[in-house]
Amino acid sequence: MQIRCWTGEVVEYPAESLVGADLSGKNLHRADFSNADLSNSNFSRADVRSAEFPTAKLDGARFIEARGMNAYFAGASCQDAVFNGAMMSYANFEEAVLTGADFSGSVLDGVSFNRANLSGARMCWSSYEYPKLSGAVFDKTTAWPEGFNPVIHGAVLRPGDA
Repeated sequence: MQIRCWTGEVVEYPAESLVGADLSGKNLHRADFSNADLSNSNFSRADVRSAEFPTAKLDGARFIEARGMNAYFAGASCQDAVFNGAMMSYANFEEAVLTGADFSGSVLDGVSFNRANLSGARMCWSSYEYPKLSGAVFDKTTAWPEGFNPVIHGAVLRPGDA
């Protein structure tokens, strides 16, 4: 299978599917994963800067210590995905489903989670700048950094969880 990058590069992957793929440590800068099923794939320590994942299925994927600055995840399903220690500055997760996702220790400066579903997510980032949360939905199980009030930043508590 070939993974095409907007840089003109082509990354070969020796399988017919990317479900459960081990892409750890790969250079996938500006790769196009639009609408792809990448469930349970491993992107740990991969370079996914400016990669495109719109409406991709990334449930259970691992981005541990990945470099994903400016990556585009709008509308993607990232349920139970792990982004621990990832550098995700200025990535776009607008309208993504991030239920149960873990961003512990991630750098999220300038990241947009506008209108995303953050129910049950661990949003304990390691950044100086707050992410954008306008219209993002969270529930009582969503974990935030100590002292952080998501409502002040535009997030909405799921009805029935007050």
